[in-house]
Amino acid sequence: MAIIQKILNLVKRKDRFSALLSVRNTQIRNFNPLIIVAFLVLFSGLFLVVSNTIAKKINNILIIFRKLLKIMNFLILQVICYLNLTVPMKKLTM
Repeated sequence: MAIIQKILNLVKRKDRFSALLSVRNTQIRNFNPLIIVAFLVLFSGLFLVVSNTIAKKINNILIIFRKLLKIMNFLILQVICYLNLTVPMKKLTM
């Protein structure tokens, strides 16, 4: 008997819960579209500012990386020239 009562109570709770979630009961009163437009403008502006700052930082990093590559290429060229000068040349045998 107790099990049947628990099941009935559970069914009653589900009915109350579904009544709370029904579409008819959930109505938005005094809906103001200006609030949504304001949020859209605010978040889109925030997104543009953040994306521009990220793009600028990436460009700065790329410029620094390109300078480092030029320096590294020059250093590699110096090492090759130094090695060619210090290592004795091999004689060609015919």
